[in-house]
Amino acid sequence: MNRSIFIIIILFFSSLLCLGQKKDVFVVTGKVVLERDVDQEITISAICVGTNDIYAKKYLKSKEPFSLKFEFNKEYLIEFSSENFYKKSIGIDTHIDAVVMNRLGEIAPFSMMVTLFQEVEGIDDSFTQKPVGKIYFDDYITGFTADVFTQDFDIEKYISTEKKKMEQEFAIKTKKQSSKANSKERVLEVRSSWSKYQNDKSYSELVFSADSLYGKKMYNLARFYYVKALNKAKDNSYCLGSINKCQKKVDQELRNIRVLEVKALIDLGDSLFSLEKYCRARFIYNKAHLKVPMDRSISQKIDHCNQLINQ
Repeated sequence: MNRSIFIIIILFFSSLLCLGQKKDVFVVTGKVVLERDVDQEITISAICVGTNDIYAKKYLKSKEPFSLKFEFNKEYLIEFSSENFYKKSIGIDTHIDAVVMNRLGEIAPFSMMVTLFQEVEGIDDSFTQKPVGKIYFDDYITGFTADVFTQDFDIEKYISTEKKKMEQEFAIKTKKQSSKANSKERVLEVRSSWSKYQNDKSYSELVFSADSLYGKKMYNLARFYYVKALNKAKDNSYCLGSINKCQKKVDQELRNIRVLEVKALIDLGDSLFSLEKYCRARFIYNKAHLKVPMDRSISQKIDHCNQLINQ
C-alpha cells in the first residue's frame, strides 16, 4: 500500500505596478514551479467559462515564464497540470464597468507564481477539482487583485491528519491480528507485514522526509532517508547530490564538535596548570593532543608541564 506525502499547494498572487498593457486585453504573467526540480513539460490551459472552449493552451518547462492574454468582460478558468503532479486551477473574471474602463489608463499585468506538487496515492484529491483562487477587478483599488480560497496551511493540516489516520488504521489492524496470534509464526507474520508496509513507502515520500530533515539540520538522519530513496531510484542525481551535501554537513558538525571538545580540554588543563597541578594538567593536555596531534600549541603546553614536573 502506497502512503501519501504532504501535499502542499502554494499560490502567490501579486499585482505588478508596471505599465505597458494594452486596454483591449488583460495580461497574466508568471511562472510554474514543480515540487521536485524535474525537467518535464507543464501544460497551461485557459477555458472560457460558459462555452467551455479552450481559449489558449501553452506548453513550457518548470520555472519558464509564461504570458496569457484575456479579453475583457468574460470569465476564464486557467488549469496548470503536469504528469504525476496535482493539477491546480485559478478563476479569472475580467468584467469591468464601462465607465470605469473609460477612466482607466493602461492596466498593469497581473503576476503570479504557481507551485504544483507531486501526486501520491492514498489521500482524497477532490480538492483539485475546485479553483484555489480567483483574479478579478476591484473597483475600490481600481485594479486587478486576487482572493485565495485554499490556504496552504489548511491543505497541509488536512494531509497531515489523513496521513495519521492511515497510520493509526494500520496500527489497529496490526494490533488486532497480533492479539489473535497464538504462535510465534503468527507474530513474525505481523512483524513482516509492518516491515513490508514500511519498505513500500514511495520514493517521493522518502525524499520528502529527507528534505524536511535536512531543513531541520538533522543531516545524518536526512542522509539515511536519501540513501533509502536512492535504493528505489538507482543513480538518481538528486539523491546522490543530497547524500553528498549531507555528508559534508555531518563532517563539518563533527569538526565543530571536535573543536569544542579540544577547547574544553585545554581550558581544563590551563585551570589545573594555574593551580600547579602539573601532572593532572599534562594528562588533560595529552587527551587534547590525541584529538589534534598536529597542534603545536598543545605540544608546547605538554613540554612545559614536563619541565616543571622534572624540576
